[in-house]
Amino acid sequence: MATAEDIMNRLAALEAEAAQARQEAAQAQQAALAANQRAQASEQILVQLAALPNEVAAAISNATKANKSARQLTDPRGLGKPPHFKGDEAEFAMWSRKTENYVLSVYPDA
Repeated sequence: MATAEDIMNRLAALEAEAAQARQEAAQAQQAALAANQRAQASEQILVQLAALPNEVAAAISNATKANKSARQLTDPRGLGKPPHFKGDEAEFAMWSRKTENYVLSVYPDA
């Protein structure tokens, strides 16, 4: 039969194991809470990202409306037509920019 001292030692060991299990459970609960908070933050970010294209489209639409009301009539005779492209690759960037600016000023809705 077990002596009282053996029973006391076993009880002390069980109490130590229970305390360690409670500590591990508290750590696991804190980790789960932190993971839950990260998941909620991620969900909020996803909701904001999902709404972003609509917000960008609305901002572009508002800017376009404001830009249309601020447009002025442009006389293309004063602009001067861009030169004809002669096939020189080094001059293409400048020619392209001048041509695009000319076309956009003459045909603003293009």
